[in-house]
Amino acid sequence: MRAEVIRRILADIEDLRRELEDVENAIKVFERLAKGGSPRRGRPPAWLKRLGGAGGGHGSGSGIQSPSSQRSRVVDAPPKTQVASSDPKV
Repeated sequence: MRAEVIRRILADIEDLRRELEDVENAIKVFERLAKGGSPRRGRPPAWLKRLGGAGGGHGSGSGIQSPSSQRSRVVDAPPKTQVASSDPKV
């Protein structure tokens, strides 16, 4: 009977240690988030992008440009020149 009680107490202590470890990990995550110094990396997950809360690149807005803003960015490309090839098959 007494051995059974001791086993239960030891099992409870082990469970509490695991929970304490989880809580400590959560605290570390929250502290890192609160610090916030580092920029986010990579593309946001699709579910977050659907909410509209993250991503979209470096500018503001939805990323859709009006035709007038697209026209102002068009630059004439220099003419392509052919390079002489040393390959006799050409």
